[in-house]
Amino acid sequence: MKKQVTSIAIIFLFLIGVFSGCVEETPEIKKNKIYVNNDGTSDFISIQDAINASSDNGFIYVSKGTFYESLTINKPIKLIGEGKDSTIISGRYIEEGIESLISIMTENCSIQGFTLKNGNNSLLDGINAVYSSNISIINNSVVGFNNGIYLTTSSNMNSISSNLVLSNTYGIRIQLSEYNTVSENNLINNTRGVFVCCSSEYNEIHFNNFFENHGFNGYETHELVNHWDNNYWDDYTGIDEDNDGYGDTPYNIPSGTNNDSKPLMNPFE
Repeated sequence: MKKQVTSIAIIFLFLIGVFSGCVEETPEIKKNKIYVNNDGTSDFISIQDAINASSDNGFIYVSKGTFYESLTINKPIKLIGEGKDSTIISGRYIEEGIESLISIMTENCSIQGFTLKNGNNSLLDGINAVYSSNISIINNSVVGFNNGIYLTTSSNMNSISSNLVLSNTYGIRIQLSEYNTVSENNLINNTRGVFVCCSSEYNEIHFNNFFENHGFNGYETHELVNHWDNNYWDDYTGIDEDNDGYGDTPYNIPSGTNNDSKPLMNPFE
């Protein structure tokens, strides 16, 4: 009798183990709305874990705090920080071999409300988008990287707006990409402000403020078709005789054949 009871108990425990294993192997249901807080009071403490768990077109809300991690975004999501002054993604402890704090390879995603900083002595890129379209990068501070914001290799029809781009080697770099809009950004103390090259055409660069960028404010390689208009350039030397707020002579974009035909006399607000 004891042997029979023991056998039943063993079988029962075995079945529990089997079914428990099955439950653990069941794929997690992707979530449409996820909250991240590094104090452990939300769905996740890691932004990357939240991205992995998110459904396509999901919303990820990140509370204020400092997050020491690099991110890969390979699905359409909206990544929203509580506020760019208080929600920080830092590259201070990023492992060797990582090239970008945020890498994007997808369509239809947005990043807003973060400070990205500590770019490993400017070896890292801040945001690097490859083969990406309909991306919105809005209201962030990007500080101390090699390329602050880098659109490359058929990253087309994206929007970069209302960002502070500060103390990078290249503030915003566009390469092999078309039909992007760069607007209402403050580009300050970068070695190079906005750099457009390598068959990148039909991009719109307007209503940006360029201050104290050491090498150049804007630069375009030869004979590209891009539109630079209504920007404020701190090295513009023209005058505004009719007091309409625009310089009477164009601001020439170095190297290329383009110019800003209506440079602002005062910073855009």
